[in-house]
Amino acid sequence: MLADRLARSADVSGERVDTGHEGTFEWERRTKLVVVPADLSPPGTDAPRLLSLSVAVKWGSGRSVEVSTLRLAQSAGTTP
Repeated sequence: MLADRLARSADVSGERVDTGHEGTFEWERRTKLVVVPADLSPPGTDAPRLLSLSVAVKWGSGRSVEVSTLRLAQSAGTTP
């Protein structure tokens, strides 16, 4: 549930790494730009800005879970 919440609340305007602790859980959230080839875009349009988003949560003695997805990058002036 923590990994899902962190993925949903991610800032998807650019590349970044965030880390933190919540209770006994340690987490890391990474967003990284994915290069989309121009030939995959409709003619006459720019390729979309796509970000890879992954959240890893660790707890206990070596237990962990990671969720990953792709998201369209928001422009700096766009609100979610």
